Amino acid sequence: MKKTEENEKKENKQTMIIMIIVIAVILAAAIAISYAFFTATIHTVGNTSVIVKTADIRIIYHQDNVLDIDNFFPGDSAQITFTVENQSNMELFYAIEWQDVATDTHFFETGDLVFELRPVGDSNGITIDRTATPIADAIIQDGISIAAGATHSYVLVVTYVYADDRNQIANIGATFLGRINITSSEQIRHEPTP
Repeated sequence: MKKTEENEKKENKQTMIIMIIVIAVILAAAIAISYAFFTATIHTVGNTSVIVKTADIRIIYHQDNVLDIDNFFPGDSAQITFTVENQSNMELFYAIEWQDVATDTHFFETGDLVFELRPVGDSNGITIDRTATPIADAIIQDGISIAAGATHSYVLVVTYVYADDRNQIANIGATFLGRINITSSEQIRHEPTP
């Protein structure tokens, strides 16, 4: 009888391990499918637009999604305009990210390179006031909600701040490279607790 109980416990343990493995495989497959659902290829339309389209979201970079600035001087600025469209029948979430950030100067030590993000027109997108540009790849904002059928249009402006209180000679004629990327975002909505 004791051996039967031990065998039963062993079988229960093996069954539990198999169930955990099956659940892990199903979870991994669901994540892979979700990732593939929001993954898309980028292609250029004419000379002015880059369009990224998935099953539910369409992203339009109205010029390009790369800021590649040469010979940047204090007071100079450059911008990227882009649109995120939710073509699904449900609320989605997305993130705006900096990628491939590089510069040949001390912008990041002085804080002289800043960016701001503003919605365009009647867009209900987010606003980010003047913020130091990151020194490496970084998420600008995650978990941005976009309602079914809604459109968010933005302008992102990068500025080399003019500072009359310090010498900026070391950064004059600087270069900056950064790419804006839009990705799907896993956002969990928490209901307020009473």
